[in-house]
Amino acid sequence: MSSLKEKPEFKSENFDTVKNLDPETKIKMILEVFDLGKDEEQNKKRRAEFIKLISRYHEQVIMSRPSVTPGSNITSSEMTDIHRSDENKKKLHNQIVEILRTISLSMGLSKEQRLLAEYFVQNRSEVERLIVYYFRGKDETRSKSKYINTKQNIDSINGKTGPEEE
Repeated sequence: MSSLKEKPEFKSENFDTVKNLDPETKIKMILEVFDLGKDEEQNKKRRAEFIKLISRYHEQVIMSRPSVTPGSNITSSEMTDIHRSDENKKKLHNQIVEILRTISLSMGLSKEQRLLAEYFVQNRSEVERLIVYYFRGKDETRSKSKYINTKQNIDSINGKTGPEEE
């Protein structure tokens, strides 16, 4: 007997429907969640705050990457700055993941939006990859051919969160 309030299972194989979406579609789907509230002004405010947060995170990503060449001498103050930057980056990343976790539990989401938010919660490295894409406009880590190019392409899998059964 199944319960009326069954929680969907988010197993790694269920993420196949969203993990291969192109980064532009992923960010668009996440940002569209901020438009679901009834108060348009609050929606804009929350969206702007989220973009500001990921912008601050992106700045930390840039700062945490050492710009020195191998073999150069890094001063202890520079190492302290890099470490401090890493700590700030970690705190911001945790805030972003917590927002994505809250989004994944929100009402009114499409299955794909819910699954995508949970995918990011479970795959934290993908969060950084998406944010870097958002600000740079390119994904340097993946081949374009691996992506599903548009949100419409996932319509064929609408209502399905796992691999096809044979």
